[in-house]
Amino acid sequence: MARKNKYKKLFNVDAFFGTIFVFLTIFIFSLIFSADIFTPLKRVFEDFAITDVNTYFRDEDNIKPDTNIILIDNSKLEFDETLDLIAKLNVFNPKVIALEELHFDEISPESMTKLDSLISELKNKFVIGYRLFDLEKQDYLNIYDSIRYNFYNRHRDILGYIDLDFQKDKRFYTQREFFPIIKADSGIIHSLAYKISFLFGSKHLDKRYTDKTDKEVINFIGNFNKFFFYRGKELLYDEEPVNRFTNKIILIGNCPVFDSEKELDDLYFTPLNKNYAGRTFPDMFKVIIIANIINMFNQGSFYNIMPGLFIILIAFLITYFNFILFLKVTEYKKELYELVSIFAFLIQSTLIILLTYYFYFSFNFDLKLTLSLIAIAATVFIFEAYVDSIKPFFLYIYNQAKKIF
Repeated sequence: MARKNKYKKLFNVDAFFGTIFVFLTIFIFSLIFSADIFTPLKRVFEDFAITDVNTYFRDEDNIKPDTNIILIDNSKLEFDETLDLIAKLNVFNPKVIALEELHFDEISPESMTKLDSLISELKNKFVIGYRLFDLEKQDYLNIYDSIRYNFYNRHRDILGYIDLDFQKDKRFYTQREFFPIIKADSGIIHSLAYKISFLFGSKHLDKRYTDKTDKEVINFIGNFNKFFFYRGKELLYDEEPVNRFTNKIILIGNCPVFDSEKELDDLYFTPLNKNYAGRTFPDMFKVIIIANIINMFNQGSFYNIMPGLFIILIAFLITYFNFILFLKVTEYKKELYELVSIFAFLIQSTLIILLTYYFYFSFNFDLKLTLSLIAIAATVFIFEAYVDSIKPFFLYIYNQAKKIF
């Protein structure tokens, strides 16, 4: 009997329906913000992540560079020169050589023949990236022109897509996540980073990706300075390059990091952007992001994410117990509500940020408590409206309906 009374005290009808109303309000506002007129504001909220606070506390000296990955910028090379560079580096017997992307409109028939020959020579150590999705058109790219289609048919096994996030336009969103593999009608399609890591011999891929095709949070170790970096032009014409390439991953792509004027279309916003608030310039080339992903695959330093059901449940329970707290306070002395609600918001939001930060960087676990933060803030504003207006209104409707029926 005592236990029954204890559960009765825990359950409060006003707190329960108040919590439902808070979540209903959040849902309605999310629908309103989905209108085109609110798109800029919507992007700001969608792109918010508590974990980005790490940018200000990162100790770069404690993050070791990855000496197994060598980045080479080929932005100043012609396509034939890039092929010559690959052939030259192959002499050092690297474990994997990867080319970020082919631009078919710039490849002559003679160069295509040269590429085919190089692929045969390199055998199982060469992989090439390709774009799969057009974010502006929100559709898969057409590969059925004669050059692309013939090439893809001949060399399907060495191709991996370089698209990072099929759902968010890089011009407006921070690149935190990517799809390692995707399911298509033809079967499983692998990303370039996955194929590179697989050829390198990562032991972590099979355990992680037996049937998992979800997004993966990228564990960034840093920008180009966390990898061996070369300018392709200098390396190609260096008659006696120092051998740092044996048994390494050579990743060749567009990353002119030292150019004073960079093409905005080639760059991405990442959580490592030093100017997170009011950012005006993206900070990382795609090929460097891919290098970070390969490092994560090789090290097995994956992030795990709290399941969506638990995210909603935690937000619901926090909101529910806040309602109970505010009801008790207003029963005792209504004038104290504003003071208590402000302190509750400050204390709870600080705890959520600290817990999120601690779990993210100590255990590689993303609590994803942004919804809880929104619910806490919403409760502070909605509580009085619910008690003074919403609840009396529905009670009035209920009593009138009882008289009629």
